[in-house]
Amino acid sequence: AVGTKATWGSPACVAGIDAAYVTQARSLGFKIAPYTLDTAAEIKRAKALGVDAVITDDPTMAYKALGKKLK
Repeated sequence: AVGTKATWGSPACVAGIDAAYVTQARSLGFKIAPYTLDTAAEIKRAKALGVDAVITDDPTMAYKALGKKLK
C-alpha cells in the first residue's frame, strides 16, 4: 500500500502481525484492520495490538470478546 493513496491496511490475519508491524504501519500513516477474525482469541489479540478495526464474519462474537454488552 506504500506509494498509493491508501490509508488503511488489512493484513490477512492477526497471527502474522505484532506491535512492531502496527507501529510501522502507523508511522507510514496507515490504520490497520486485520481480516477475517472469527474467534474470540483473535479479537482479543487484535485489541492487545491496538489495531484500529477488525473485519469479522461474527460481529456478535467480536462484540462479546471485547467485553461489550449487546443492547
